[in-house]
Amino acid sequence: MGTGASTPKRAALTQHTADDADGTPGASSTLPDSNSPTRRDSVTENPQQSIPASEAPGKEPKDEEGGLFMGFGEAKPSVLEASASDEDDNSDVEPGNNSLSDDDVIRAQFQEVLSENEKLYNKAHTMWQTKQKGTQGFSSNDFIGILAKVHSSYFIYQRKTSKPHLREELKILLGERLVRSGLASSLCDIAQEIIEHRETHTGDNKDDSGGQARVLETTLRTLWNFTDWNPPVSKCVCSNGKLLPTLVRKLDEFFPALSEGLLGSLEKVIVKVALSVVHNVDLEDENVPFVRDIPGILNTLNKYINSDNNDIYRFLAMLTIADLVTDENRDQLTAQAETISYLLNLLREALKSEDHMARVHRGTFDVSELVRAVKHLARNDENKTLMLQHNALPILTAGLTSDYIKEKRGCMESLWWLSFNKKIGEKMMQETEMLDRVVEIYKDKDDECHKAADGMLFELREVLQNHTREDLRQLGKTLMTSGESGNAPDNPRHVMLSYSKANRELVTKVCTFLKEHNIPVWMDIFNMADAEDTTSQAMAEAVEGSVVFLMCYSKNYKNSQYCKQEADYANKLKKYIIPLKLQPGYDPTGWLGFIIGDKFFFDFTKEALHQQKLQKLTQKVKDRFRKSCPDEVDGAVVTEGEHGMSVVVDSSHGGMVLSAPKSQTRDEILKWEQKDVAAWMERFCLKGKKIEVLTGMEIAFLHEMKSEAPEFFYQMLASHLQLKTVPDMAKFTYALKKIGQTP
Repeated sequence: MGTGASTPKRAALTQHTADDADGTPGASSTLPDSNSPTRRDSVTENPQQSIPASEAPGKEPKDEEGGLFMGFGEAKPSVLEASASDEDDNSDVEPGNNSLSDDDVIRAQFQEVLSENEKLYNKAHTMWQTKQKGTQGFSSNDFIGILAKVHSSYFIYQRKTSKPHLREELKILLGERLVRSGLASSLCDIAQEIIEHRETHTGDNKDDSGGQARVLETTLRTLWNFTDWNPPVSKCVCSNGKLLPTLVRKLDEFFPALSEGLLGSLEKVIVKVALSVVHNVDLEDENVPFVRDIPGILNTLNKYINSDNNDIYRFLAMLTIADLVTDENRDQLTAQAETISYLLNLLREALKSEDHMARVHRGTFDVSELVRAVKHLARNDENKTLMLQHNALPILTAGLTSDYIKEKRGCMESLWWLSFNKKIGEKMMQETEMLDRVVEIYKDKDDECHKAADGMLFELREVLQNHTREDLRQLGKTLMTSGESGNAPDNPRHVMLSYSKANRELVTKVCTFLKEHNIPVWMDIFNMADAEDTTSQAMAEAVEGSVVFLMCYSKNYKNSQYCKQEADYANKLKKYIIPLKLQPGYDPTGWLGFIIGDKFFFDFTKEALHQQKLQKLTQKVKDRFRKSCPDEVDGAVVTEGEHGMSVVVDSSHGGMVLSAPKSQTRDEILKWEQKDVAAWMERFCLKGKKIEVLTGMEIAFLHEMKSEAPEFFYQMLASHLQLKTVPDMAKFTYALKKIGQTP
């Protein structure tokens, strides 16, 4: 989110609006009405507007006695007015002026601006360091003035071009200079220290109006702007480690007074900026884990979501929580109908606007940000229904024609998520314009959204066959798999590896190990010409042809639409699924937890144990191949001979070899009665009342657990069967291994 300025991506919170006092720029208070929505960048281009009403020119600012910024009350209005005119001098291109159409020319010109800004940032950083060291030469008057110039410098990129992709590029260059100068880190320290030392005020008449407040507000609004879609600055804010937790703590602390209308004016600014900065920071995926771990953040955001405070608080809180929720707290992703409607209306406005921005009173939201929220909220089934009710389909369809890939991909992936809902899939059949655009993207394999279009149409393949249009009916039939069309191979012949691209390196090691042991493996990067352009249909046919489906799961797997389709299809076909856990501490829930259920999994989270786990996994896979009909394992065909012996026909030796007696099947053990258990115990000299009462089902369960989950198996022996000594455990384990073999 940004604050509103000219025609940009998120700009100042205090943009002049038509309902300002006398209709002239600068006449309104910096603080918008508490009931008016705001946005995520910060204050206006005019630094003078960033000063609270209580500190407007003509009023002598006061500082709290003994405050952190003692002496800041010396600032004069002329300093701030001068900074505004200085900023204007830096702009040689008016907003919306597209005379500089060549991107390279704009980049070259912007380098000169960057050099000047970096000097400004270095100067501000040096001044703050001087203040911290307590050395002579620090001027509070000068520092307030230079902070205002730093804040104004943010808006320069907006005046250089109206192209969203180029604006984003220039903005990041500004952010890099802010971080490199050290000022980004200093701004975090300034805000954190003032907030920590400041007393909470209720009611505007009690709010302090000293220089401390002026510094805090300008600093917060600067951070607000610079964190917007800006990885370098957002990462710096996370690295600071103190500011974000402090802002979240203040959000929680201020909530009661805010709800009762008793919060002071600067505290209101802190609330708006806190919600906006936290949201801006978690727009970068790599920052999400840090933000998610801030103590109490989800509970605090939910207070704002469910409150009667103004719409923007609820909206910003919902945008933020959409990025933070995990499978374990997915219920918190359910939005109110008003919030979904508000979000979709903003997206519609942004898609129609020339600069791809939606303006909300004194703030702005861009298409990329809004559609990201739609995509995340669409993971929740209740939200899907609400989106359908509020006309999400035609709005997202409009975004499929965007020239900017981030916007187009966001709309395409949002539609894909919505297609997982059967009722919405049926409704999509009425959206012919949407279907035509999706099919167009699907047919163009060079389109960066091709895979998402392919996934969505594959999800809709059954309902497409009932469409009134012949071309769409034929497309639906084309997307059906060989198995669905009755042309599947008679015998499945391979192990399929299903995984997230983020885990490809480890999964490739699993694939290589299995192949080295003569197990046929299907993995996209080896079995398709270009794994990046794989089709959902080809992946589905790979599932159909599998004897074993290795589900290599992690959080990335859970969040992948591609992985969900593969896993759902394997589960639908009742394939033999072996889960491989790849992420430490991750416990699957939702659709993934449903599929895994109580299946034993192989834990590949500890690299030191990989070789051991691979050997056990290989044996498990081979066992499954042997059970599923004559299959090729280790270059031989295994069949069952007489007297429970396995007959291995090995072509390399030209004859028949008798292997060890074949163990009883699980089904046979399940039929054991008490006499069978007693005979087994007698044969292996087993003793113990806990063992005597075991049923055939429980022994079969332990027999499988021994190889599939050895750590848990030995815990069970000690805790449930009271086998405490090594000899007792060894005897019982040996007896399980020999089950069903001839004495």
